[in-house]
Amino acid sequence: MKLSLGTKAVARNSKNSLDVLFKSEQIQLEKGRFHQVTQFKSGDSHFFLFGVIHAVNTGGLYEKINHRSNDSQNNLLSKVFGNLPLEKAIISCEGHFMGVQITSNQELTLFGDSCGRIEVFYVEQDGEIVATESLDRLVTEERSKGYDQTALINLLGIYGNYAPKQQTIYKGIKRLGVGQRIIFSNGKVSYENESFTPEKTQEYGNEKLEEYYEIFRSAVEIRSSDEMNWVCMSSGWDSSSILAMLNHIHGPKKIRCAIMRMQYSDRSGYNNDFEIKRAKQITDFYDVPLDIVDVNYSSPEFNDFWSSIRNDFKAQHIYGLYPYNFYKLNNYISKHATPRSSVFNGETSDGSHNFGFSQFATILDHPDLGFREYSDKMASYLFGPSFFESIQNGKAKDDLIYKLLADQKGDGHIDIEKMSKKDNWKIDYALSFLCSAKRLPFSELGNTGMLTDRGMEKYRNEIGESYLKEFNDTATSENIYSWFAHLYNSFYWQGSNIKGVMTSPGYNDLSVAAPFWDNRMQSFLSVMPESWGRGLELHPTKYPLKWMLRNKIKYPLDLQVGPHSYLYDVNPNWSADADIIYGSEAVPFFKERLKSKSYEELFDPEVFDLGKISKLTDEYVKGKEVVGQDRADLKNLISLCNVGWY
Repeated sequence: MKLSLGTKAVARNSKNSLDVLFKSEQIQLEKGRFHQVTQFKSGDSHFFLFGVIHAVNTGGLYEKINHRSNDSQNNLLSKVFGNLPLEKAIISCEGHFMGVQITSNQELTLFGDSCGRIEVFYVEQDGEIVATESLDRLVTEERSKGYDQTALINLLGIYGNYAPKQQTIYKGIKRLGVGQRIIFSNGKVSYENESFTPEKTQEYGNEKLEEYYEIFRSAVEIRSSDEMNWVCMSSGWDSSSILAMLNHIHGPKKIRCAIMRMQYSDRSGYNNDFEIKRAKQITDFYDVPLDIVDVNYSSPEFNDFWSSIRNDFKAQHIYGLYPYNFYKLNNYISKHATPRSSVFNGETSDGSHNFGFSQFATILDHPDLGFREYSDKMASYLFGPSFFESIQNGKAKDDLIYKLLADQKGDGHIDIEKMSKKDNWKIDYALSFLCSAKRLPFSELGNTGMLTDRGMEKYRNEIGESYLKEFNDTATSENIYSWFAHLYNSFYWQGSNIKGVMTSPGYNDLSVAAPFWDNRMQSFLSVMPESWGRGLELHPTKYPLKWMLRNKIKYPLDLQVGPHSYLYDVNPNWSADADIIYGSEAVPFFKERLKSKSYEELFDPEVFDLGKISKLTDEYVKGKEVVGQDRADLKNLISLCNVGWY
């Protein structure tokens, strides 16, 4: 999609326009590369939807979109968008999409889905707008404003290598935020922001377990294909639960699974043998084939495939090294899939169920997986209603769980009582949840050693001002889960890994299916009580999901024992990052990209410590291996330079 709004913008983009869908003197809408387009009329409006809509809610009943029949699809969408206000119609649609509404008097509204699952990049210049789903289509637009330092700090310091939702690394290019809409009327541009109203956490009874099952069943069914359903497998609960539900709905004949066999360097060999062995046992249980796709960073082919996708990563603002894996996997799937296959993934499940604290990773250096799971629950508890209330009541400093994890993470020196008396303590609390590597309440944001003190302060202030003001004003112990679930859409779910999983099927002309990112699932889990696997009770992490697998559908529970997936499960000293940046086939390329230090054009010396970055680069080029924060900084710097910038 490329949208030009304003007389000059239309004239400037008319010469190189592609597949024009609508054009007037002040509006030009073109089709894009990555997303299918659905057109329909409703009342006096013409709608163009880009992406995929799986189903719509018509009076409480979800009707699956029949993509084989354009008339049926368009009539259903026309009914929903014609009978409901735009904001209600958007939330009634299950899928990942963006849209343009043009009325008969040529008033235009550009909008995204309820979670902002698809990127919309835009430039405003002289009161006019150019918006697109791909940055390379904005290359001709003015970008002389320099580089966004806050976006760069986030990209270089936060797990997943991403900029927060409304930003890119370019000052002059923004992204449509969650709930944000661009309005063009009478030649003028304005913005609307759908206000977020957090909901209170509820006390769920046993009947809610049945409701969870029904939501999950529907979320999988409406995304499934009547031809073939591929599941991107790990050996964990999320992807295997999707497989179980697909089998429950369709049986094994319309399911095929694929898993990556990872080798990041010759020195460590395959690093996910546990995962592959268990995945094979699970797929055998369902009599479903499992394709094993080799993703070998030690092969010369690694650089060749990177070269083929690097410009697309840059155009989609995808940074990080690991999205490569998902593009490799879906490239394989595309060669064996039918045209209407769905490609399922289990993304957002960890964040939705336990805010990311369910990877047995809170305390890695302990052999007992049961204890490691409970340590995840302890970490999750510190960002839940009970501990939030303890902070408000001045009792947090005496909390045994907080003291244990603070000491374990080296933050025992933090004066939590002093922090909780600050006027904006909620912002600091949220920052430690969203923007801290330690993810411990009030932990420092020292995710990167590449910043100056001023740079860190600038980052803290700008993130707080842009994303957390309403949170600071309205967050309570009763709505904290709802707030965090909402903020995930602007932070963790912008991460390169999730973007890699979500965009790679479409890049290969396949339909992506992410049932845990279903609106109903998100709503259910955003008010799920602390006692359902998020607190100190004995329910396991992902309690409703595991209850469903135990009680409602066929599932091999006995297989979910032993090491989780990667080498770090048995060797906490193993590092995937170290394997890649010191042992992969790309090491000479990485060194060449860093040696010129072209990255210095991006960094404001008042924000980034260029001397330290230069030293880190020089040592890497000379072959020195570093550990800890220096290695994390180096990997992130390589991720940035490997993809590049305009």
